[in-house]
Amino acid sequence: MRRYLRFIVVCIAPVILSACHSAPDSAQYIPKDAIVVASVDVKTLTKKVAWTAITGSKLFEQMQQRMAGSNAPVKDPSQIGVDMMNTMYMYVKTGANQRSRVTALIPLADAGKWETYIKSTFPNATITQHGIRKEASLAKGVYVGWSPDLLIIMNLISSGNNYQAGYTTDSNGVVAQPPAAQNDLAALQAEMENAFATTKDNSLIQNEHFKKLQSEGHDISFWLNYDQVMQQGMYGMMSGLTLANTFWKDAALTAGFDFDRGKINGLMHYYTSADMKDLGKDLGSSDADKSMLEMLPKDNMDLLMTYHLSPKGTKSILEKAGVLGLVNIAIAQQNMDADYVLDAFTGDMALVLNDFSLQAQGIKDSSMGTSYSSYKPVFNGLYALKINKKENFNKLLSLAKDNGLVQTGVNSYALPIGFTDSVILITDDNYAVVSNKSSNARAYLQGSYKGQKMPAAADVYGHPFAMFMDVQQMAKAVDPSMSRSPNDATVINEGKKLLSDISVNGGAYKNDAFEYKIAVNFMNKDENSLLQLIDFATKMNNQ
Repeated sequence: MRRYLRFIVVCIAPVILSACHSAPDSAQYIPKDAIVVASVDVKTLTKKVAWTAITGSKLFEQMQQRMAGSNAPVKDPSQIGVDMMNTMYMYVKTGANQRSRVTALIPLADAGKWETYIKSTFPNATITQHGIRKEASLAKGVYVGWSPDLLIIMNLISSGNNYQAGYTTDSNGVVAQPPAAQNDLAALQAEMENAFATTKDNSLIQNEHFKKLQSEGHDISFWLNYDQVMQQGMYGMMSGLTLANTFWKDAALTAGFDFDRGKINGLMHYYTSADMKDLGKDLGSSDADKSMLEMLPKDNMDLLMTYHLSPKGTKSILEKAGVLGLVNIAIAQQNMDADYVLDAFTGDMALVLNDFSLQAQGIKDSSMGTSYSSYKPVFNGLYALKINKKENFNKLLSLAKDNGLVQTGVNSYALPIGFTDSVILITDDNYAVVSNKSSNARAYLQGSYKGQKMPAAADVYGHPFAMFMDVQQMAKAVDPSMSRSPNDATVINEGKKLLSDISVNGGAYKNDAFEYKIAVNFMNKDENSLLQLIDFATKMNNQ
């Protein structure tokens, strides 16, 4: 067991810490029907953070020792033949019997060192020859195969029945496999054959969007084959969907992240199917209304989200999904159709939370005869929706009143949503505003917040979508004294020193994709963000 865990640390960790700008030879072994692919650019990272800073860290050493026992951990994967200056990938795909398998592709610099490592670490493993490659079954369903220049590690994701429960070990330490595990071994052997047999013409490297992601040279990159997710179903969760594949044919999500000084920058693209390109242009052609955003309360802002949801694009979605006719039938008795409802709004909306705090509440444990404090989150929330055609909106409002909306005054309503705190809706000719405080809603409609300045890091103007979270503003509400132990207090203190804010913006449709930019800003602007994360994890490990 310890040898197996140590093997995972030594061999899988490099996959999470390695890749390069252009897709090398190993990329041809990623099948085009892979669901998820991950890679990391070691060449770029080593310019920012030395490999010894990671493998030589106390956290990395302690992690390996905990998992592998008291033996000295392998600090440099090149010692076991791994080529650390090449690209490594990890992918997930659905194999036989709809069971997903996780596969790592690791280039080898010295296959002899790798085989020596296997023999010394897993002395009971049987190594078999298959042409120019060798294979071995390791503990708990991990199966490895290697040629002179490539190592493939894989295992099947277990389903509901845990076949591994039947493993036994005799007095000599030989692992005996139950029949079910033997069946899985045969399945893994077949999957290994398929993995090595993947040709370049049948690999993901032929996909233009995947090649673009690899050429961008991000420190870490991820590929989600949305087409395959919908076709295969992630662990069977989506296998019952019957919608036409016009929405997701060849659709994919890509994301790349770069560790810079005091910041993590991310770039994400959602590539639509060919049939959805016109729809993408409709959905990503307009920015959220600037005047609506300028009216938001910005002092002590904790969270802000804005979005322009194109009414025209929404109608196209309903139409392509084949449900537009059903929607029209459903609301025909109200003398309305989808066009009438969608014309009521411009599609501009915004949500903002301010003045977040934690309110202490005394709780008594009658069974133990003790009391302790619990903390309830308290904040001012406001949601604004811009009105397009007031006549259409008023008709929808009238329908809502018939179904439980309570009018409390002129253009003022109480929402019957079952919350203990009051939630009100106030309208004028331009906006519908929902808030937990009527004074805030009225101040918004009166333009009272226009003089307040948007936080400098909140890049929310000029995008169809934007989100901003001020981590430090929210952290003010969390005091170490709220914790029940010194360790928890330390975690809170260190956590408050780490991040400044997080922002996401974009949503414009460019080159057949919706594009979004992500920024995670750290409090320390001088040190590389990856080093700061390692340092934070080390401190948390010591608690």
